[in-house]
Amino acid sequence: MVDGFRVDSRWERLVSRMRRAVYFREANIRSALIYAAEIVVTTSKKEYLSAKEEKITSIIEGKKKEISIFTVKALAVRTGRLRSSMTRSAPHKSGRTHFIEVGTNVNYGRFWEQGFVHWPSGRWMPPRKFIEPSLRDNYEKIRKRFEKIGVGI
Repeated sequence: MVDGFRVDSRWERLVSRMRRAVYFREANIRSALIYAAEIVVTTSKKEYLSAKEEKITSIIEGKKKEISIFTVKALAVRTGRLRSSMTRSAPHKSGRTHFIEVGTNVNYGRFWEQGFVHWPSGRWMPPRKFIEPSLRDNYEKIRKRFEKIGVGI
């Protein structure tokens, strides 16, 4: 008896199971968020912030010659600082919303992602996105991971 009321052990077991289910669901959501963020960070680094070597065949003065060229989808890498600064936060919860942040602490990363006006020349530098396309490339994998735990995105 608790405060004059008889507590049914079945009720206690049900409440206990519900608490465990909520904790299990929260853990699955955190795990899925970390998975999604890691995929986005890795793809950004490998596909959009790295030079790729490609071999092409060129005909110069009647002779075939294989030439290596480097291509970049988004940004040319000079020092690798932007690429090495790509990271994710720990999963957070605010009210009923779970979230995780992906990005860089390098101040010029935001400018390249969104575009900017070059100060000395006044010329508009168009965006060279590296986070958004990596999220778009991996959206189906991420959606399936959340679907597996019963959460829609």
